[in-house]
Amino acid sequence: MNLLEILERTVDKLGLAHFARPSGSYIQEKDGTRIAGKSFVELLEWALETGRFEEVTNEVPTFKKPKGNFGNCQYFRFEMPPEVEAFQGADMLIDLDVDLDTLRVQESNHPAQDGSPIPEIVTTEIEPRRVNFGHIIVGDFDGGRAVWTAHPGEVLPATPIEGIDQVPADTWGTLQIVHGDSGEPTLTTPTAIVSTLSMHQTIKLAG
Repeated sequence: MNLLEILERTVDKLGLAHFARPSGSYIQEKDGTRIAGKSFVELLEWALETGRFEEVTNEVPTFKKPKGNFGNCQYFRFEMPPEVEAFQGADMLIDLDVDLDTLRVQESNHPAQDGSPIPEIVTTEIEPRRVNFGHIIVGDFDGGRAVWTAHPGEVLPATPIEGIDQVPADTWGTLQIVHGDSGEPTLTTPTAIVSTLSMHQTIKLAG
């Protein structure tokens, strides 16, 4: 299947809600209207139909590639059409200067293949930066290939949060991120430490 066919299969299997952008990076019209769902799919179709994309799988560092859930991923960089404004509203923790007490855990818009929720960390303190490109990440889904995610800006790590599977998803919002004994960011419940966060953890702009 070519990439356009994979996009069409993804919409058929997962629906337009899969292309919502409730947090993190975003795209908007010149008047500020957000582009998501159907309008985001149409933007991707424009890039693919006009040849404004290229595969960059071999250029993406290994530590930024997810393990397990989505099989052997491929990465494609695409151009934004000139009539839209795109913003990268996410970065790695190591590259951010944010107060840990502004970080919170929530459920991602994209579940795992088995339908279980995937956590993500968000903050209101990220300053989005303008970009003119994005990335499409393709992986395995339901016996074929599908767009795992597509977003403006750079590829960022899908770093798992160790130990969070021991915490019920409906309580993720109560978790706190504090400085551990050695100064490292530590995820805690009110009564126990869950894990130490990787400094390569991706932090998104809260929606």
